[in-house]
Amino acid sequence: IKIPVVESNPVISGPTSPICINTQVQYSLPLWPGVQYHWGVLGDPGAVISYHESNVVTLEFTAPGTYTVHAWWESRTNLCGGDKKFTVVVGYPPTIIGPSSLCAGAIQTYNLSPSYSVDWTLNGPGGYILSGPGTPTFNGIFPAPGSYTLTISGTSVCQPSPFMIHVEPSPLPPDASTGPTKLCYGQP
Repeated sequence: IKIPVVESNPVISGPTSPICINTQVQYSLPLWPGVQYHWGVLGDPGAVISYHESNVVTLEFTAPGTYTVHAWWESRTNLCGGDKKFTVVVGYPPTIIGPSSLCAGAIQTYNLSPSYSVDWTLNGPGGYILSGPGTPTFNGIFPAPGSYTLTISGTSVCQPSPFMIHVEPSPLPPDASTGPTKLCYGQP
């Protein structure tokens, strides 16, 4: 007979940085045979989308705030179990502010509303990557036409959707001008 070993203080896996409202996230406990799992959110039981007595829970919060997630488990085989609580912070994602259409060769500043110090990453055509660590603004350089993606990350902010930027080729200068090469005052 094999009796599963059930930990008394297991690690719960899942996102640790702030969570954006209306975004589904998953947390999980180790999977032990013969163990029943239960999940809840103190103050917002409706945040539990699904768990089906599984070691994995899906949560979705519809309002910003600080919440306590509670997991508890019990083994009917060896009559033991445990519980664990942890805190999650839920907020609105910041908005990346700046133009979404530029010409090749442009240098453009982007920022967040509200302002946070975050790490910025700009990905572009041909494997182009430009990073800016821990600042509230980012100076993007767009050397070639194509599609670029600007993302942020940080421990104090939930991550918004990537910001898409389309870069057009720079306009060509005129071939030549026509007319007289010297101009005199008062002559047409």
